[in-house]
Amino acid sequence: MNAGKNYLDQGDATNALATYKKAEAIVPNDADVHLNLANAYLLGGAAEEAIREAEEVLKLEPNSAAAYFVKGSAYLRLSNPEEAAKALENAKKIEPGQAATSFQLGMARTGLKQWDEVIAAFREGIAMDPNRLHSAAHYLLAQALLRAGRQDEANRELQQHQANIEGGGPAVSAATFERSKYTQARVPFKLEQPDKEGIKIRFVDATKEALGDGAQNFSGPIGVIDANHTGWNSLFVVEKGPVPGAGRTFRLLWNTNGTFHPYGAPYPAALGAKVAQWREDLRGRLAAASGR
Repeated sequence: MNAGKNYLDQGDATNALATYKKAEAIVPNDADVHLNLANAYLLGGAAEEAIREAEEVLKLEPNSAAAYFVKGSAYLRLSNPEEAAKALENAKKIEPGQAATSFQLGMARTGLKQWDEVIAAFREGIAMDPNRLHSAAHYLLAQALLRAGRQDEANRELQQHQANIEGGGPAVSAATFERSKYTQARVPFKLEQPDKEGIKIRFVDATKEALGDGAQNFSGPIGVIDANHTGWNSLFVVEKGPVPGAGRTFRLLWNTNGTFHPYGAPYPAALGAKVAQWREDLRGRLAAASGR
């Protein structure tokens, strides 16, 4: 895949195809391999083969905007603007906001003589990427405006074009707007490996710092309560009685900057008491504490 990318970047479609076919023999169901093949065929002028490979990509990844873009570009090379527009519209629906797609749609709509759509597509592309092929885009937009009978607007676009290039209209080929992220070669994804040294972690017992000198008296089960709805969670814990064997109580530990302190009186935990009893009591105390 990496070797094929080198050939594709150099514009060597022949060697790129030979290399990607080797990759296909190793991983025949890899969508990136088929997309690279499609782009190599497109670069080599084999539009029908590019469409075939793009369709293989779509079997594996039905929402591949790149495959639809290459397919639409190939149909433009075959002078089939209707099918080109269908494929490019799909690419745009999947991934809007790509200037190259808008420019290619402008070319497809030009073939269909849909001048209002041509104008909209080229203006959209220019707005998204005013520096990319601006001269050719302004020239083609001006031609569409002339055919739509919008002379004044066409003149402005021609002036914009002439400000960037001397002479007549630019040489516009089938490949003029193909260059994009969709026609860049895909290479295998390599997950970054973890640092051999790793991240040093030290565990410490911060119970006393968080719960104070009485930490040994608190135990679970622990409830987490945001009494004031501030995002600062306090704790509702079990507390040992002051006298051994004297029973346990429930205690609200109030969160103050990450440390917890007993708040209010303890809640009785009498044997046989119903959960609903101390829950209602807690609700009343919390309402009083928050001023409600």
